[in-house]
Amino acid sequence: MKDRVSHQEALLCSFIAEHSLPLSIAPHLVALAQELSRDSKALSQLSMDRKSTSYKLRDGLSSVFHKRLVADMKRYPFSLNLDEATSQGSKQRILNILVSFFNKEESVVHLYASIHLTTVNATTVYNAVMQQFTKDDIPVSNLVSCLTDSASYMTGCKQGFLTKLKTIAPKLLDIDNDVCHHVHNIVKLFCQHFDKFVENLLDDLHTDFNFGSDLNSFLEDISLSLGKKYYRPKERVPHRWLSVLDCSVDLVDNLEPLTVFYYAWLKAEDKMAYNSVIINILKNISKDSRKNIYSILSSLRCKTLTPAGKARKVRIYEKLFFSRPKLDQLLNLYLGVLPLFKSFILLFESKEPRIHLLFDEQIQLIKNFLICFVKPETVRDFDFSKVADFDLDKDVFLNYSLLYTGQSKVNVSEMFLNQLLVAYKDCAKYMLQKFALKNKTLRLLRAINPGTVGHSQNMKMLCQLAEKMPFFNCEEVAAVQEEIRQIQIDSSLQSKDFAKDRIDHWWAIYFKSRPDQYPLFFKMISGCLSIFSGPRVESSFSFMNSLITKKTNRMVCQTYEAFQKVRYFLQSKHTTSLKLFHREDVATTPVDKALIFHVQTAWTRYKTRLQAQQEEKKSKFSHLNVQKIVHSKTNVHALVENIKSKLKARALPKKRKPHNSTPTTSKKIRTK
Repeated sequence: MKDRVSHQEALLCSFIAEHSLPLSIAPHLVALAQELSRDSKALSQLSMDRKSTSYKLRDGLSSVFHKRLVADMKRYPFSLNLDEATSQGSKQRILNILVSFFNKEESVVHLYASIHLTTVNATTVYNAVMQQFTKDDIPVSNLVSCLTDSASYMTGCKQGFLTKLKTIAPKLLDIDNDVCHHVHNIVKLFCQHFDKFVENLLDDLHTDFNFGSDLNSFLEDISLSLGKKYYRPKERVPHRWLSVLDCSVDLVDNLEPLTVFYYAWLKAEDKMAYNSVIINILKNISKDSRKNIYSILSSLRCKTLTPAGKARKVRIYEKLFFSRPKLDQLLNLYLGVLPLFKSFILLFESKEPRIHLLFDEQIQLIKNFLICFVKPETVRDFDFSKVADFDLDKDVFLNYSLLYTGQSKVNVSEMFLNQLLVAYKDCAKYMLQKFALKNKTLRLLRAINPGTVGHSQNMKMLCQLAEKMPFFNCEEVAAVQEEIRQIQIDSSLQSKDFAKDRIDHWWAIYFKSRPDQYPLFFKMISGCLSIFSGPRVESSFSFMNSLITKKTNRMVCQTYEAFQKVRYFLQSKHTTSLKLFHREDVATTPVDKALIFHVQTAWTRYKTRLQAQQEEKKSKFSHLNVQKIVHSKTNVHALVENIKSKLKARALPKKRKPHNSTPTTSKKIRTK
């Protein structure tokens, strides 16, 4: 048996290598093979190629999941989160639409649609969304809110997408635009005040080590000799949330090895000046480690560099040696201030609904930031109305000696403190301008916190929130307000029970224990729990760029959409494909009839759609009076095949003529 197992292991390794699959897929392939082998009869008849897999995924599996999603969108109040991005592989502009709703158990997120757009503006986005709603017969009255980024074509007050959407959904909840994008812009504004000193260094370091395998090896050896963990310089991605902070953390841990590494390219006079720095770094290591490091530095000095490489190394060692105090000041500042914003983004990028915390967390973030440069007595007792009207032009700033410059105590210059105060002031003004501090809806949404139920202020806020719900008419508003009054005196509502659970799980347990007792209040809470508190759509684009690459750039948008719908469906069920399709008894356990029907009839739908596309293409050609297009590639291929056939015919040996052995013609006799 051991030999047989090893034989299968070898087969698996060979298969992974043959198809260039990632090694991490090995356990999943084993589990898949074990699950398929449980029904050996069906497995023996299983046959799928690339084309059949494509249409069965798109017109079978994804189709039935989409129909179930549409049914839920008609049943429950829902919210949207949408954005567009350009695929790096196909260069197509894709609009992704996520939908969130509370399904009596928890808040779930699905991909509603992925739509290819040729031109992106408010009108095209609005038309694409409404065409999809019309196609699926989605009631707009169930739409609670829509979260977008702060692009002008999305949030413009006159011709923006949200403005157009409110023409058909006038009671759409105003939750402002995506606050996480505002936080990201605040960080970029803060860093710009320091001339991108750290950012340019991070970019140069990544470029230097990205294409030099020998440099990576040398840096790793130096790190090991110094007893440090090796960190390969990361790429700073400007559009990724606080990427500069993640790269700066690694840079701080890697400063000593990098200082030793780039000492090799200093000029002779500079080496004499900074030799004490290297001696101080190497003083606590062994003699052998020191000898190894000097050997590496000698090898680096002999390395031939391009002009661009020389210029890059000059920029790097100037910052590591000549401008080291400034670098230390900025890194200390970044690691002290930027985590405030990082923790905020991580809080609202989580999968659980936290819209009830958004307003208070914005206030807390502003206070935490203001205390870095504003007198504490000015900030301490501010409520939200005072913070919104805070005047930064008054004499409320701390003295230079008290400005927050980071976690560690480092010597800072007066010029640096001047820059720092200006950065603090500009970012604070931006925060007060962009944050939704006067948004009444966000203030009211705090009332869905179960810990606040039982107070008169909570009852007042919930009643006002009921009036804003787009799916309630006047009679239903009065009825739900009566249910809210009854909720306030429900003795089973205990705030201490809520502290251990997600808010959606807590309300699910509460309503499950009282089925049909508060139907309208349940609908109102469902609508509130569907609201996006962060940009969940960003993660869908990360998967898009990993799926649609230069090798798969011919993948149509519908196939990509099918991938995403299946992934989001599995995530919403907290399951895997193997668990979802597992049957205890392959012979008797029933299968999902609707799903099986869609898989078996996928070819029919695929053929119908293909014929419709061909008819549309013919109609377009006839309208433009264009003849059938013959690709030059087709002509080239035909010419190549013709040449190959001629060459092949010449290479074959010629057939000899049949030999005639009659006496008269067998041989000519020479006569005298």
